[in-house]
Amino acid sequence: MQGNAFLGAFFAVSPMLQEFGITQEQFRDVVFKQYVKKFGKLGDAVVQSNMEVMLQGFERVKEITIAPLPRPITPAFAARLCCRSSRQ
Repeated sequence: MQGNAFLGAFFAVSPMLQEFGITQEQFRDVVFKQYVKKFGKLGDAVVQSNMEVMLQGFERVKEITIAPLPRPITPAFAARLCCRSSRQ
């Protein structure tokens, strides 16, 4: 189910739908057809629950604004942050 939420969130923030002239309704129809193909043998409830997770991922994604960083992150600084916990 996580992949379904990610699918919805990805297409909500990606410019792909707009770039290819795909409406949200067309996107939902295509995804629904794929879910029927993949999960249909497991029953309508499984198709619907996967669709609901995808739609929630699409609709609930939010932009998070962060404060500017006090200094640029250099590769060396990033490496120190990344590896700090493994040295302890």
